[in-house]
Amino acid sequence: MKIRLPVVLRVLGFLLGGFVALVAALAFLAWVSFDAERTAGGFSQHFKDRYQRTLVLGAEPQLHIWPQPMLVLRSVSLSEAGRNEIFATAEELRLELAPLPLLLRRHEILSLSLHNVDMRLSRARTGDWNLGKLLQAPAADAPVTPWQSRLESIRLSGAKLRVDDGRNALKFEWRDFSASLVGLDGSAAARLSGQGQWLDAANDNDFHFKLGGRYAPGDSLAAGSLENLVLQLEGNARGLQGASAQIDSARLSWRDWGAQGHLDKLGIKLQGAAGQQSLNGEANAPRLGWQDWRVQGEKLEARLSLRAVGEQTEFELNVPLLSETENGFRSDESSLNWQAKAGNEHGSQGKFKARLDADLRTSALRLSTLRGEFSVQHPRLHTPAARMSVAGQAQWRANGGLEATLEGLLGEDPLSVQAQLQQLWPVAGRVDLSSSHLDLDRLFAEARPGVKPPSLSLPVFNKIALNGKLNFKQLRLAGLQLDTLQTPFNIDKGVFSANGFNTSLYDGQLSGDFSAESASGRISLQGEFSNLGLERLALDGGLSIPLSGRLSGTYKVVSALKADASPLAELNGAVRWNLVNSAIRGVDLVRSLREFRPAIVAGKQSARRPAEAETTELGSIGSRFVLAGGKLQTDAIQSRSSWLALAGSGSADLLKEEMDFTLQASLLPGINSMAAKDLVDLRAKPLRLRLKGPLLRPDVRYEPSAPPASKLAGVVKK
Repeated sequence: MKIRLPVVLRVLGFLLGGFVALVAALAFLAWVSFDAERTAGGFSQHFKDRYQRTLVLGAEPQLHIWPQPMLVLRSVSLSEAGRNEIFATAEELRLELAPLPLLLRRHEILSLSLHNVDMRLSRARTGDWNLGKLLQAPAADAPVTPWQSRLESIRLSGAKLRVDDGRNALKFEWRDFSASLVGLDGSAAARLSGQGQWLDAANDNDFHFKLGGRYAPGDSLAAGSLENLVLQLEGNARGLQGASAQIDSARLSWRDWGAQGHLDKLGIKLQGAAGQQSLNGEANAPRLGWQDWRVQGEKLEARLSLRAVGEQTEFELNVPLLSETENGFRSDESSLNWQAKAGNEHGSQGKFKARLDADLRTSALRLSTLRGEFSVQHPRLHTPAARMSVAGQAQWRANGGLEATLEGLLGEDPLSVQAQLQQLWPVAGRVDLSSSHLDLDRLFAEARPGVKPPSLSLPVFNKIALNGKLNFKQLRLAGLQLDTLQTPFNIDKGVFSANGFNTSLYDGQLSGDFSAESASGRISLQGEFSNLGLERLALDGGLSIPLSGRLSGTYKVVSALKADASPLAELNGAVRWNLVNSAIRGVDLVRSLREFRPAIVAGKQSARRPAEAETTELGSIGSRFVLAGGKLQTDAIQSRSSWLALAGSGSADLLKEEMDFTLQASLLPGINSMAAKDLVDLRAKPLRLRLKGPLLRPDVRYEPSAPPASKLAGVVKK
């Protein structure tokens, strides 16, 4: 029997047409028989029975047959478990259905698409998320839902996630979040991609992120892995402007919803700007693993570089081995090195090692057996002496700042530091410094002939907010030897103040208030002093003061540190003082009166240049000096001893170290019992003396008709 081809084609056409008609009829039947109300009720009942949540649909479900069977849910909201508060809302959910099961009146979901989702995620301090059982696999005895799932893809677009992590005290938002997970049929790892915006106003975080990788599910929904993970971040984060970062890992795997897992070949790169500084950093570790709070890993290395115009700072951290502990990890030998340079003459460097203990449950890091050293380079410092070795311990908490107890040697001098910092940069908190012996002069480089030292200037501390106490013994500063120095101090808004300082020096006391402004260089001092040994103080401090004795009084002065200008040139204020058991060096008034005797008798002027070793005892002497622009003026200076009284006025130029004083001398009865009793006959004579010339050795003149010493122009008013 011969079969004709046209007949075969006609039969096949009838069969195919009949099959298409049957499929179309079944599809039409499925569409016609679709019960929207029953479907909505089924969804709501399912979430109520299994998750104790209320599902509300703002519109009836719609079933689309062409071009792909799809169930569309609009205006969807889901409540918190057991409460009426809204957990999540969605403008639209699209459930793509398998065609063949649908023809048999069975619903099998192939893909899920969510649009404009608004979700509130929260975690209690106990660590429980409000997701509850939503992501958990159903129990073995759970009733079978009529909506079977064979997901091949999940897509999310235009989502907003509001996260409140009570365990770590974090609140942030993800906006315009979109993600897709394609290829979940199990034949190969699914492609994961996502992007969005991270907002955290409390911590100044506002950046866009983008992630990608290949997702492979585990043996349950609670496990899985991501291969070739790449996370990119761009924006502003915690003070960094225009920051960009990339985090990548060859493999991230987890179990038990992330309670345990590990990272292979972790790499982090970061760059951005912090103020005027650019920042570049990187970190890597071949392997990091965790289980609950326990962490282990090896060869964690991190580098950070800060650069500005003419400045550069490098940090390097090495943690060879991370051994797990109950709540984190420890490293018996971690190291931190840094090196900073500002131009060719300023810089610092340091090397430290410590045992590192991390408590991830409380977000705390502890450095015990801390040891190391650092050095500072500055034109005014003698670099070998500006080196300090340190030992001690420190602890940092995410919400509590840094606490440190350190003992060190600054050169040969011990120094103790107690610090409680709320933040590391800009530095804010409390610091207490103490030392039993501290020679700061040893730090400063000796002046070299022909080399002009750099101008004095105050350090820049505009962003620093510190307070604390200073407690020093045997302190040497600017040539002066202080037995004790105790003071509270405060640094805020670029001003350093030490109000209520008290120091013992040269068998006396000096106390008062001190302040220094970083921006202007202005320095102010006011207070009182008592019983100071003036001769030793002037000698050690390199001060050109011809007087000696026990000094007491009050003071209120201001000055400023300016480029190419001496602080004396900016010195203004007033000092009221009294000197007992006093003497003037460089002048012998007894010898001068003897030499002036003929001129005094004749009423003529005379002058002499004293010898360097001359001196005159004055008994008590007092005055009020007014200072203006480094010059000194007094309208009344009085001195009295057993044989001599002096009264007068005068001026001095502290920059030029010159003086001009006119004094009216009177011989007292006590001269009769002195070796100078040969001057008794001059008691009735007017003795007008003038001291003019260098502060330490002025010329002595007898000027019977001399007017009072001229006052300085521009003297500040009392």
